[in-house]
Amino acid sequence: MTVADLKLGQSAVITNFSATNHLKLLDMGCVPGNTIKIIHIGLGGSPIAVLLQDYFLALRLSEASQIEVTQL
Repeated sequence: MTVADLKLGQSAVITNFSATNHLKLLDMGCVPGNTIKIIHIGLGGSPIAVLLQDYFLALRLSEASQIEVTQL
């Protein structure tokens, strides 16, 4: 399951990345073990606003589909 699969209000824990170049995601704070919660989904599914630890982050659908999670 990825962040793109989560529904509005759902929370999950980041487990891994499906992208080979995931340094950008790590730089944004998407670190395995961190909790992520879907706050808003834009029209058409992108961007996705998430609460990551203690800050808000907007992700493109292409980025969200690279972040593997386990739903809480």
